[in-house]
Amino acid sequence: MKRLMTVLAVIAGVIMVVAGVAVPRLALAQDGDGAHAAESAAGAESAAGAEGAAEGGDNPAAWGAALYATYCQACHGPQGESIGSGPAFSAVTYDPDTAHDVIAHGVDSDPADAIAMPAYGEAAGGVLDDEQIEQITAYMATWGTGETPPLPEPNLEHPEPGAVIYAKTCYGCHGDQGAGYDTPTFPAFEPDDHTRRVVQDGHESITVPAFGVEQGGPLSDSDIDALDVYLASWQAEGDHDAADEEDSGSAQGLNAVLVLVGVIAILTVGGVYMMRSRSSE
Repeated sequence: MKRLMTVLAVIAGVIMVVAGVAVPRLALAQDGDGAHAAESAAGAESAAGAEGAAEGGDNPAAWGAALYATYCQACHGPQGESIGSGPAFSAVTYDPDTAHDVIAHGVDSDPADAIAMPAYGEAAGGVLDDEQIEQITAYMATWGTGETPPLPEPNLEHPEPGAVIYAKTCYGCHGDQGAGYDTPTFPAFEPDDHTRRVVQDGHESITVPAFGVEQGGPLSDSDIDALDVYLASWQAEGDHDAADEEDSGSAQGLNAVLVLVGVIAILTVGGVYMMRSRSSE
């Protein structure tokens, strides 16, 4: 019986080594550059750090700078200056009496131009609560004082040009890789054959202006090219993730097969040993 237990222990040990070492090594080999792609995807959607990247402790203007960088600078520049010839990108000034209301509820300053600023307040279907809006207005109040906090740059692990453009121009309305914010005004989207045209020429919605420089926006053709390349990478990353899931499933399946083979081997050795023991009696 001691000999049987020794044999079974050796077999079990071999199975544990194969399942615990060989399979993880297989999975790592299949990952390839997946870790780099995952870091790039995660970093690219950190945008300007509106949820905690601002340095300044209790200074609301510093927090407001991070929020402004994410949600406002795409149309209004770092300090409200004009960044395009289109109506959505004209210069704005800070008015303490109206700024909070305009951010919270939106504004259509000229119905004839078919462009309007959306409502960013949560109560109106937006993404900002009252405290965040107050922080943005605190930042705007520093314009022209010489004490304006710098806008944080996008928090990107791998700052490809298209990722930077998306973080500064698109993230505030469309979120992490186009996931949106589950509101009609800030919807999800998936890049397709029409995306470039919408970015360049605008959309039928009055809250989506044309960002192409020839249409009055701030993005050059090369900017839109870079953005197009970045958006196309989402599909490649999605395909890579699907392949990783399939590889992981294959590795788990191989692990299960190895365990099953081990159990069968153990039972076989035990059965043979018992038969021989009975025969010797």
